[in-house]
Amino acid sequence: MLAVGFVGFEVYTLSPGVRAGGVRGLGFFGAPAMPLVVGYCQDESAEVQASAIEVLTHSGAAAVPALTQHLSHPDVLQRRMAAEILGNIGPPAAEALPALLEAGAKDPKFDVRKAAILAAGLVGKDNEAAARGLIGLLEDDSPEIRKSALAALARVGAGAKGVVAALAGRLKDPNARVRREAAEALEQIGPAAREAIPALTEALADPDPDVRREVEEALTAIRHAPAE
Repeated sequence: MLAVGFVGFEVYTLSPGVRAGGVRGLGFFGAPAMPLVVGYCQDESAEVQASAIEVLTHSGAAAVPALTQHLSHPDVLQRRMAAEILGNIGPPAAEALPALLEAGAKDPKFDVRKAAILAAGLVGKDNEAAARGLIGLLEDDSPEIRKSALAALARVGAGAKGVVAALAGRLKDPNARVRREAAEALEQIGPAAREAIPALTEALADPDPDVRREVEEALTAIRHAPAE
């Protein structure tokens, strides 16, 4: 750990180009170095920031504890960045799901909420805990949050219980943009969303033409699976 701290100090004192290389070097230390690497996401140099994000993403599960802690950073951009990196890590970041879902429900900044929700979908593929948390967000007062939750549920997929039924239920959302997002999410899931066909068929009578068009595309995607 002393070596990690020494390297971190040396990186900090150098020029941006050299610092960026030093940050990449910190990646070889694994989990003990990740809090230092996360700190370089706040560097004044965009090059150093990019190197830190690259290291964190490629470090996978080793970076998850530090990134999860960063979800409570006082700076909104840092919180959003942490959520986005966790999403890019994907299922290996599953231990961050509770924190992502909490941020998606409670963060005071709208952009952080959306980033955390979308990240939960990427992290929680086929994960029933992720599905339950995201389904709960479909009752949020904000149409934008409901839309984000629908997009995230499409990423979780039909492998998690209740996802398809929840998406089909939002075809009757009072907001047309949310109804359209529900149909698009079912389209993304494809043939595994066959149980939604009755709800989609009913939605062909939706008063909004954009919703009807997306519903037609969803039905096509579900009914006509590509030949294997």
